[in-house]
Amino acid sequence: MGTPAQVVVFDVNETLSDMSPLARRFTDVGAPGTLAPTWFASLLRDGFALTSVGENPAFAEVGKAVLTGLLATVDGLTRSPGDAVAHIMGGFAELEVHPDVVPGLRAMKDAGLRLVTL
Repeated sequence: MGTPAQVVVFDVNETLSDMSPLARRFTDVGAPGTLAPTWFASLLRDGFALTSVGENPAFAEVGKAVLTGLLATVDGLTRSPGDAVAHIMGGFAELEVHPDVVPGLRAMKDAGLRLVTL
């Protein structure tokens, strides 16, 4: 048997936070809500790629760049590209955690585990 875990490392976005409300942000600006998962997957892809070659871009910086490119392909935006990007990115500040996160984190902390996020 191996050594029991002492530290648990979490990614925040999607793992702890519920990102589904971001789809509404897309529709608010005239883009299909179904673009939200595509955008986020592309954001992760580009962020990991840049990191693997020694860059250290800010999450928001990569998110805005990917979003700007994606929204450029959408006809019928109801806001300027800059306003659309700002509105969608602003949704991160309003995301809530999944319902099982708080009790799960509490149980791990009570079990003596150290919890950290990326």
